Order: sequence, then C-alpha cells, then structure tokens
Amino acid sequence: MKKQMLKFDHKFGIIGIGNIGYSILKSTINNNVFSNKNIFIYDLDVEKIGVISKEFKINIAKNVKELIEKTDIILIAVKPNNLNVVLESIKKYFSLNKIIISTVAGAKISSISDNLEFDKLKIVRIMPNTPILINEGMIAISYSREVSKTEKNIVENLFKKCGEITVIDEKYMDIVTAISGSGPAYMFLILEALANAGVKNGLDYKTSLKLAVQTMSGSSKMVKELNEHPAILKDRVTSPGGTTAEGLFVLEKNNLRSSIMEAVTSACNKSQNLDKKWYIFSSV
Repeated sequence: MKKQMLKFDHKFGIIGIGNIGYSILKSTINNNVFSNKNIFIYDLDVEKIGVISKEFKINIAKNVKELIEKTDIILIAVKPNNLNVVLESIKKYFSLNKIIISTVAGAKISSISDNLEFDKLKIVRIMPNTPILINEGMIAISYSREVSKTEKNIVENLFKKCGEITVIDEKYMDIVTAISGSGPAYMFLILEALANAGVKNGLDYKTSLKLAVQTMSGSSKMVKELNEHPAILKDRVTSPGGTTAEGLFVLEKNNLRSSIMEAVTSACNKSQNLDKKWYIFSSV
C-alpha cells in the first residue's frame, strides 16, 4: 500500500496563478502537502482560476482580503511590475504571524518589508524554475531573520516535494535567478538546436529530439550521480582526432562557453536592476 504523505495543517494561499504559481500549486496537490480545503487562490483572470478551482477542488478567494484573512502561508507569484499593486492591496489586512513566500524575480526581502510598512516580517524569497511542474525543479530559498526554525522546516518540506532545494544567502539570489531560474530556457534552446541539426543532416525531427533529450538528461544525471567535474566527463567522451573533438572545436571557435557565461551575467544584471526599478516605482 502506498504510504500517504502527511498534510500540513496550515492554510495556503496563492496570489497569481501564472506558470510558476500553477506549477507550485499542482506540485503541492499532487504530493498531498495541504488539504485541498485549506488552499485558496486569487488571480485577476477569473475564468482561469475558475477552471483551476474545479480541476483541483480548491477554494477561490473573491479578493485579496479574503485570501489574507483565511490563510497563514501566502505565496506571491506575480510579475515584478505587478508586485507593488499586490503589496499595496494586502498590507492593510496583513499580520506579523503570517509567512510571505515571494517568487518575484529581483524583489529583495528588505524591499518587500519596506513596502508593506511592517518591521520583523516573516518573508521567504524563493527562486524556483519551471521543472517544478514535474517535481524536477531547482528551488533556491532565502529567509528573513524572523522566520523560525520550525517555519523553515515547513517551507523546505513544502518545496522538497517540487524537486531539489538549496538554502542560500540572499545576496546570491540574482545569480541563482540567472542560472537555474532562466536556465531551462537555455537548455530548451540547446535541445532545439540539436534536434534541428539532426533534421539538417537527414534525420526526422521526432528521432532527433528523442536523441537530444535523453542525451541531456543522461549527461546531467552522470554529473549528479558520479560527482565528477563536467570537464572530466567531457574528456572521457572525446577521442583524439574523433567526431566529438571536431564538434567541440567548432563550439569553442564560435564562443559557446563565453556566450553562455555572458548570457548568465546579463541575466544576473537584469535581476539586480529589477529590484531597483520595482522599488523606485512602488515608492513613487
């Protein structure tokens, strides 16, 4: 008999049911983290959340006030340019015993606290990525000082069901955003390019994509399970004068390595600037 996971007694609310909000919601429900009756969602797209509510048999909050009052763990999963509107709408109903979890790229814990005009708030900043939808996500977590050890355990147990977690100092969150938050897009681009190369050389797309996907998946698992440096594993594939050496030569010649590093650095800078732009805008 399959062992049933213990559900948290807490009431969980989600503001913003976009890709990340929906993925976290689906993962928590699939993994039996909260009782469905204890989950409340709110989004401006009434039609969308109506469909989601029926799909998962969960509650729709008719407004932000109801969601805040009926939940004690609140996930904010909106776009950065919508964050100030959300915080302005919830601060009049908020209380210090509640936990805010923010997925908003670039929004610092201090900026959220200042905007809510509360001291000593329990704020958790996370950076998940979209593979959480299939419980294969990477979730980085930072805490405000007010979050207790027990509350940290609750948060970490929640997201452990979604994939791998790592607890980091918040000062590293922008580079984490650039690597793992944006990373799936880089991986999908590489997969698309590999599959297209197969088609260019006469292979059908379905087979090309299957080859590329399994190759990326298997290579990632090798790094993880063998715990060896990627360069060592790369050299094991590369025979002198062979096909792999030829392919690597072209990639190095076309600056693949530096292009990826520059892309991550640029994304990191963008994340840093998001907080400045959002915070300035929200303070006007």
